[in-house]
Formats: sequence, C-alpha cells, structure tokens
Amino acid sequence: MPTDILITGASSGIGRSLAEELVKQGHRVWGIARRNDLLESLKNQLGDKKFFYTAGNILDRETLIEAKNTMEQIGFKPAVFILGAATFESDLEPNFQIEIFKKTIDTNLIGPISTIEAFLPVCLTNKQGHFILLSSIASFRPNRKGIAYPASKAAASLALRGFNLHYRSQGLLFTNIYLGPVATSMWEGKKSFLVANPKFIAKAISRRIDSRRQSIYLPFFSTFLARISLLLPDKLYAIISGLFK
Repeated sequence: MPTDILITGASSGIGRSLAEELVKQGHRVWGIARRNDLLESLKNQLGDKKFFYTAGNILDRETLIEAKNTMEQIGFKPAVFILGAATFESDLEPNFQIEIFKKTIDTNLIGPISTIEAFLPVCLTNKQGHFILLSSIASFRPNRKGIAYPASKAAASLALRGFNLHYRSQGLLFTNIYLGPVATSMWEGKKSFLVANPKFIAKAISRRIDSRRQSIYLPFFSTFLARISLLLPDKLYAIISGLFK
C-alpha cells in the first residue's frame, strides 16, 4: 500500500538510493538534507508528484518546522520516518579533536532525536508512526579511526529502544536497522564481498518498512559475523577487521 515516507539524509548514499527505490514502488517520499542542488536533481529524476524535499539541517529546528508546515499544506502525511542522516570524520587525526567529536554526536545522535521530537506529537495523536534508524554494526565496537562515530551510533540505537519501550503501547514503532559495510562515501575500506551496494541495501530496507521488529540486521552475513565477533576482545577484533580496510 502506498505510504508517505520521510527520509533524512536523502541527497546521497543510502538515503538517495532509498528515495529512488521507494518512489519506484509507488510511495511518496519527502527528503531532508543540506544539499539543495542534490535534492533538486533527485526531484528532477523522480518527478515532483512523488518526491518532495526541504533543504536544511535537521539540527536547525526551523528546518523541521518548515518541513512539517509544507507537508500539511500539500496533504503529505508521513507514516514512516527513516532517520538516515549521518557523518563519519576521524576525530583522532593527528590527535583527538573535540570539535569534530561534537559535530559527529550532533549529526548522528541529536539529529535523529530532534526529528523524532518534531514529529512525535502528530504521531501520538494519530496513534501511528514508524521511526526507523539506519544504525550500524560500528555501534558494537570502538574504532581506531574515530571515537565519536561508534559512540553516537550506539547512543542513538539505545535511544530508539527506549522510545520503543515507552511508546509502543501507544501505537508507535521504533526500529534499529544495523547495517554492515556499505559502499558509500563514508566507507574507506577495501572492496570485498562483505561490502554491500547501496541499491541492494535500499531494496532490503524497503521490504522491511512494515516490519514490527525492534532490531533488523542487513546484510545478513556481514552483520552475523559482527555479532559473533563480540566474543573477541576489542584489540583482536581491531587487528582482524583491519585486514579489510
């Protein structure tokens, strides 16, 4: 059944591939991202009757208010919210950099929580709404290249679980999709069979927007390896995973 879907981080990477896939399936999509030029090109590609957008930063409350107001004006009623905006930048080179740490925490943690806060009231009124966080297996482990990225993903994932615990009885769903390596601009490792294509991941996610599960792991093989590797100490895991980067 066609659904109105909001995607943050829709201008590139997995978010863009998701917008393309969901529109192809007949859904209407509203994208939010900072790059107006990329959003406009996506609108030209997908058509102005199926794809709508707001250019801005989800950390800016005015961006979210503008998006909500414009949605109401045209009758766009999102029932699914895909929280995909994220960033990875090393905060350890040449030494620890607190400003990059703060920027990563803001984007990867405060960003999705701010989006939830903005749309939560209307979802509670309608007694429906499915918030899906594009999390990562990086949330399971520390990373040699960055302190903030795994910490932000872990915190955001735990927050979604908390929302789910509190609001599920009121008709709302909160799902973490833990992604393995995906060949986007944020992946700096080697190409291998463990690194998924964004379009493949987009199709897999699109098939699960109606799922009532709290946790989903995609693709199966790489995320399965990540989960069983939790039996290993961090140092040994870092050595092994370094072979693929």
